[in-house]
Amino acid sequence: MADIPPQRRHMESLPAMVFDWLADVPRAERPNTRVLDLPGGAGLLAAGLTAAGFDVVYADLLPEYGKQYAEKMRGMTLDEAMRITSRGKGWLSESVQQQLFGGPSPIFPESLPCERADLEAPFPWKDGQFDVAMCIEGIEHVSDRMSMLREFRRVLKPGGSLFISTPNLLNLRSRFTMLVSGFRTFASWLDEYSGVQMQIGDRVYHGHAFMLDYNEMRYSLFHAGFKVKRVLASPTSRSSVAMKWLLWPLVWLGTWRICKRADYIFERYRKTGKVPADAPSPVQEIRRHLMSPELLYGKNLAVEAEAF
Repeated sequence: MADIPPQRRHMESLPAMVFDWLADVPRAERPNTRVLDLPGGAGLLAAGLTAAGFDVVYADLLPEYGKQYAEKMRGMTLDEAMRITSRGKGWLSESVQQQLFGGPSPIFPESLPCERADLEAPFPWKDGQFDVAMCIEGIEHVSDRMSMLREFRRVLKPGGSLFISTPNLLNLRSRFTMLVSGFRTFASWLDEYSGVQMQIGDRVYHGHAFMLDYNEMRYSLFHAGFKVKRVLASPTSRSSVAMKWLLWPLVWLGTWRICKRADYIFERYRKTGKVPADAPSPVQEIRRHLMSPELLYGKNLAVEAEAF
């Protein structure tokens, strides 16, 4: 049975999760690592990664939001700002602060330049401008995710990394509530009206109207020019952990059955020439990811994908 990841309270917010991913990047490499943060929201990621030495481009559909947030958080440390936005759940452990900043977290900047960019439009940057791109909780708002992913691929250098996250539809809680209610959680609801979060002129900004699971994410990334490199740890869904003993055996059995069928189909495709004879089968990796603690117990589906 899959082990439950250690409970790391400092990863109970999305910014802390990202900082944890990037804390191991050597300090000497950071000034030459150009990072795109889109959608950048309040600027927590951009502020922290800039302070850590990365070359960061911070962009959002509404740059005004980041400016208002910077004014609200004036004089606070980044750690304090994270605690406020995550209602006390998000913070940076001393080890992560030491790795990122060489000491305590810095003061949140009074101003942080933010470029205007829309996930549903061509990006305003030239090809191959970035080494890393961050798309944290953005793809589920986008009606044409393939166009968005191709834009991220265009602005990334070959071999660059896309860190992307979205609510996890395959943790045990989501699987159970989808079975009994048809929705991701008992607090979820989507109709043609409630899905609209805001409207700016003719531009409709959707809420979580275009959710996708790991399999759809993997497929979309591949056909946009990316290969899944790893599935990343995210905050833990405690209700999913509580359902472990009840649902894990059923999930294991169902995953084994469908992957066995997928093995057969892939080999048939290879024999008939639908895939190249030397193409590696993705089935084993998919099975491993589907049964990983990151997907079974994580609140978020978080993936690092490499541009090819």
